[in-house]
Formats: sequence, structure tokens, C-alpha cells
Amino acid sequence: MNMAHAQHCSGCGAELGLIVESALQGSQCSDCHSPLEAIREPAGSLLNCRKCGGQFVEHALLRSLLETHEQIGQAFPDGPYQRPPKTNVERVHYRPCSVCQQRMNRKNFGGASGVIVDVCARHGSWFDAGELPQVLAFVKSGGQVAFSGAKSIDRVVVYTVQDNYAAPIEPTDEMTFTKYGLTDFDVQARSSRGAWMTLASVTGNRLIKRTVTFAPITTTAVRIVAKKSIDGAWSRITEVEAWGR
Repeated sequence: MNMAHAQHCSGCGAELGLIVESALQGSQCSDCHSPLEAIREPAGSLLNCRKCGGQFVEHALLRSLLETHEQIGQAFPDGPYQRPPKTNVERVHYRPCSVCQQRMNRKNFGGASGVIVDVCARHGSWFDAGELPQVLAFVKSGGQVAFSGAKSIDRVVVYTVQDNYAAPIEPTDEMTFTKYGLTDFDVQARSSRGAWMTLASVTGNRLIKRTVTFAPITTTAVRIVAKKSIDGAWSRITEVEAWGR
């Protein structure tokens, strides 16, 4: 995922900027292929589909929206974020970018939001109807994920980006990284009084799939506080799992 302040893509290093105005003309919906209307803001443009409700957001505009909601969340914190309910399993569909028509990558935003977005490294991200507000709510909450009630957990599994990010494989417990992975982070859980407490701290990690164990605890939410990546640029978490016995 590209963090709110990122100026370059966390995957390929491409500059994340504004789309050239002429490139917006004649853009089509990445889902239903209807014409898109451009909504222009100072930070960039949003392409909106009136038919299906999908939205294509430039990287620069999305970065501005994320920064604003992150600041609001710090000043006026909400309760834990509720992941969207799972729908029936559907066949994976890779959509074309609304600007360049190249196939986009699918990503679970933030590695734990439960919102699967389609990302073009050069131009922006596609959100199905209702997904953009869910992503902004996730960021405002501080990237925390709430369980459906209190759960007893004793370990989490943190997945980070593989070196060959363009063609990843199923990670094993021994797989390591050398280019992009998360090296230092804290595992935190929400206490019964609502405060966050650190369950474990990891430094010098080199594993793609890092399992962190701790004394069993009953909690309603967990979060990962990223502190450092191997390249010192971005915090790259692709997935987080919480387990109990």
C-alpha cells in the first residue's frame, strides 16, 4: 500500500502525481465501461461513474484525502473500524485502468481493511461503489481492525511485501526479503478500558510471513504499528491475521 505521504509507488517506485488533463478525456468506467465524469479538486481529479457508482481517484488526490482523515482521526478518534461483511465468493476479475487501460493490481487496502481496491501504479486507484468511504473510515480509525465481539488471541501473523512483488507466491515460514519488507513493528491490542497496549515488539525482521506470539489476551481489536522498513521509505503490510487457541 502507498502511505498517505508517499510520493512514489511502494511497489515499483513510479512517481505518484497528477494525471495529464488530456488523458482524462474519454475515460471509461473500469467496471461497466460507461463514460466517466471528472470532478476536479485542487489536489487532483476524481473520475465518477453515474451508472455503477465506481470511482477512479488520482494518487495525489487520494493522498490528500488520506492525510486529512488521518489528522481528523488523531484529533477526534472514533471507535474501532468495522471490516465490511464478506460477500459470496466471486471469480477474481482484474480491471483495466480508466486512464491507460493497463490491467490493475488488486490489493487489500492497508493489509487489514477488508476493502479490495484496484491500483494502477502510474495513475490511481479504482473503488467500487461505497468503497472509498470505507477506506477513509479505516484510515481515520488509525488502521485498527475490530473483531465481532471480544476474542481470546495469543498470536498474530504479519505478512509483508515479497521481493518479486509483481509475481508473488504463497509465502512460507522461512521466506525472507531483501528489498521492501517491514523490519520493525509493534503488535498492539485494545484493553478493556479502550487504551492500546503493546503485546510484542519486533526488530530486525527479515521474514515475509512473521508469526508473533504473546501471552493469551481477550480483546476486541488489534493493530500493527509500523516503525521501519528495510528501505526506510514505506511501511508495507499486505495482510494481518490474529489467532487464538
